[in-house]
Amino acid sequence: MKAKSLIPILAEIWGVDQDRADKIDRSLADGGMRAKGKGRAVPEMTRLEAIHFLIGCMVTRVPSRAADEALPWIEADGLLPVMPVAAPDVDEWDDESDLSERLKIYNATQPFFEKMAYPAKSSKLIKLTDYLLILCRLFESPRFNPDGIIFRISTSHPMATIEFQDNRGAVIDSLGFFDKTDQSDDMIDPRYAIDQSATVYGGALLAIAARTKDPLQMENQA
Repeated sequence: MKAKSLIPILAEIWGVDQDRADKIDRSLADGGMRAKGKGRAVPEMTRLEAIHFLIGCMVTRVPSRAADEALPWIEADGLLPVMPVAAPDVDEWDDESDLSERLKIYNATQPFFEKMAYPAKSSKLIKLTDYLLILCRLFESPRFNPDGIIFRISTSHPMATIEFQDNRGAVIDSLGFFDKTDQSDDMIDPRYAIDQSATVYGGALLAIAARTKDPLQMENQA
């Protein structure tokens, strides 16, 4: 589906004003975060570009500057998840239940890590947008309920989080991704700052997954 058709659909699902959505999309396209074209040469919007648009809608304060405001989060990364193990000194029944759920998440996502991870000083990292691509892939399976996943970006406390919840709403796992921009000169002390953030449930990503081609599936077929 081309951006001209997909942007209005996603904007309506996410509750974003259409005029605002169009300005955000235009800024992202001008900033190279969505391919442009003319006439029949206009390409279909990719899943990654739709994720860029979601991030733009979440963090943008001035729509005409969406590319600049979204870029730090499009480039954000976090530690590559490692295989979960049972925690000591925790109630055995609860720990076994949580561990089973964490292993389910890890085993489903781990096959994609080899291509997406890259080395840091003493660990491996993965980009936020790559992990969101993995989640979109998982949502195409009935084994994963998008309602149990919460994606949040805080622009005042420069960090994005992805939380996995069980059926009771308890957090069973959480991943953090960080804006690497140097904000030391103008950043308010996060201990006292009012949190400015945007949150979506996995359904926002499901809306993307249902309307875009899966690049991870295409890589596996190559």
